[in-house]
Amino acid sequence: MDRHAKAYFYTILSTLLLPVGYIVNTIVLRTTSPLTAVMYMFMLTPIIALLVAYATGRKKKLLKARKHWKSLALLGLLTSISATTWFMGLSLVGPSTLGFLIRFITVFTIVLGVIFLKETFNKLEGLGIVAMIAGALIISYKGTGFAAGTVLAIISALAFSLFSLKAKGYVKKLDPMVLNTGRLFFASPFVILFGLASGAFAPIPV
Repeated sequence: MDRHAKAYFYTILSTLLLPVGYIVNTIVLRTTSPLTAVMYMFMLTPIIALLVAYATGRKKKLLKARKHWKSLALLGLLTSISATTWFMGLSLVGPSTLGFLIRFITVFTIVLGVIFLKETFNKLEGLGIVAMIAGALIISYKGTGFAAGTVLAIISALAFSLFSLKAKGYVKKLDPMVLNTGRLFFASPFVILFGLASGAFAPIPV
């Protein structure tokens, strides 16, 4: 399998797994607050990522990645912003609406690519961006809660787009699995500290 085929395979796999996250986390949010849920998630995911990295023989690469800690810290900060606003938005607008709004990732990625990477997009893509913005405006008119959820979803999409833009450069220097493990470890303290400051630490029902 060549590089392009692998890229398409991983993209499709990621897209298939995303809806599972929306549904499972919606169920979780029935019994706990968004900040509590994201805190527990970021207590567990760095450990899981580290175990997977070790199990796939990346111990030496992990140790070498320490010299890139500033880059990983930036990715961790952007990840924490994206994840926290994602959970808060999910609690306000639900999985189906958030699933639509989070597609602003594509809009922001195109715009940032044009600005910083000198990429181009055609009229059809421009029409799609206009349709996305119109859809977001229509959704925001459903009420105050939806308007707040829309704003949070757009912030989440922007933070993730910035993360993707920066990661695109860093992945040339770091193994993707190592990059993911590092950004989760740096995201964890940001999320946990924010959760503690907000009084979100609480036990989750079994």
